[in-house]
Amino acid sequence: MNRDFGMWIFLFAIASVFSAFFHRGEAIKSVIWSDAEGYYIYLPALLIHNGFEQTPFINGCTRIVGPDQKERTFTKYTYGVALLQSPFVVVGHFLAPKLGYAQDGTSAPYAWSILIAAIFYMLTGLFLLKAWLSHWFSTNLIGWILALIFLGTNLFYYTVREAGMSHVYSFFLFSLFLRSSQLVRQSRALWFVPMALSLAVIVLIRPTNALIAMAPLFVGSSIVGEFHFWRYKWKQLLLFIPVMALVFLPQMLYWHHTTGSYLWYSYGEEGFSNWSSPKMLSVLFSHQNGLFLYTPLMFIIAWGMSIQWRQKADGRLLNPVILSLATYVFASWWAWWFGGAFGHRCYVEYYSIMTLPLGFALIKVSNTEKWFQRIAIGGLAAIIFLNIRLTQIYGGVWDGPDWEFVDYADKVLQAFFLR
Repeated sequence: MNRDFGMWIFLFAIASVFSAFFHRGEAIKSVIWSDAEGYYIYLPALLIHNGFEQTPFINGCTRIVGPDQKERTFTKYTYGVALLQSPFVVVGHFLAPKLGYAQDGTSAPYAWSILIAAIFYMLTGLFLLKAWLSHWFSTNLIGWILALIFLGTNLFYYTVREAGMSHVYSFFLFSLFLRSSQLVRQSRALWFVPMALSLAVIVLIRPTNALIAMAPLFVGSSIVGEFHFWRYKWKQLLLFIPVMALVFLPQMLYWHHTTGSYLWYSYGEEGFSNWSSPKMLSVLFSHQNGLFLYTPLMFIIAWGMSIQWRQKADGRLLNPVILSLATYVFASWWAWWFGGAFGHRCYVEYYSIMTLPLGFALIKVSNTEKWFQRIAIGGLAAIIFLNIRLTQIYGGVWDGPDWEFVDYADKVLQAFFLR
């Protein structure tokens, strides 16, 4: 069997087995729940209920009275995730009665469709990253990078447990944007279309993720050189305007249909109340979903960034610039820990660019003494084991006033069967 093909089969099998394990029996109902239901609700509204007037929901939406005094189901989330889920959910919709299930938008085939969609977009995102990373690394090393970024981070959790959340879909879109911009840079002009589409849906799903638009400026050896390349492509970049308008039009029509306004801030009183005093250290290191505590692979990634910097390698500014800005934005949100999450979920899509410093760290390890390599392999295995075990034992909200560092430490001990 082709070694590369074998890796994809392995990752698909791992994701499928864990996803099936976590969603057996009554647990399948947790797929379309809370925020995930808010992202998904567009599909049953259009496929089953002929609009939002009679669309039922569990707890991820609300009912509001529109300008015509009619009540409608309202979700604060945009339709981008539902758009990506739609091919899979349509199949589940038509299979439901054939398999003996209700064609109601919430029965098991609909949940299975979302689970399969998450695995598909995770694998496709990794496949796109494989091509993107080939500019820097060998095929064999890239395989290790991709396996680590999936198994050693909460990308794993948001693929196999909370498949209805936006993060695995945004991870795919980030990967598509990176690869598309790389191909455009290689004079493949047709790739402007997926580049524009991916960025438009990225912004639709989570506007703050527009930061990834800066990535093409930081992947080469010279920011000035990259800036001039894209400046000379200004006519092609104008394509982004109609694509953005086309992608946002259905959302604006939904807002107008439910609220009477084409533009609507759907998060109400939630906002960036910490803008002048961002909680950046807390975002990174707090027991309240701190990035480094819940994803210790970040210590290796940070080391890789320092290696890139010392070597003056291409793309060395990519992560420091974008992640610094992203961290500032996350730390400015009123709930900087983004509660009800496994780790700091806002970074999941940004693992796409973090694969680059991870690769430099792995090269450094491969050039060290054998004894150090063995220690490093043991440490990486422990990180993967911890990530999978914490994913298994996570049973609810690990944050809030009653959640302290001692509680986090207790979960780590439990993960390693030390209590």
